[in-house]
Amino acid sequence: MTRDDLINFDGMAQSIHEWALDYGIPARTIMTRLHQGMSVERAITKPILARPGVTLDDLDPTWSRGVVFNLPEPVGTGGGSTVQESTDIGISK
Repeated sequence: MTRDDLINFDGMAQSIHEWALDYGIPARTIMTRLHQGMSVERAITKPILARPGVTLDDLDPTWSRGVVFNLPEPVGTGGGSTVQESTDIGISK
């Protein structure tokens, strides 16, 4: 079994690596759980237990953090249709 093997769960088919990213657990943990006979649902959704101070990076060196590159382009400031150079705020009673 590899982290690229497809697993069907909750109506979707994804690789073990993708399920690991979705649920925030190492792919190696999912593979070990499945090898030990755990159900697919439980292997993917059971939270991981770690010693205090251990990070996800320590558990799976293939885990990577990065910058999200697919966010939508901002439409505006939320305060109107154009950006203002300076604030022009008035308070009325």
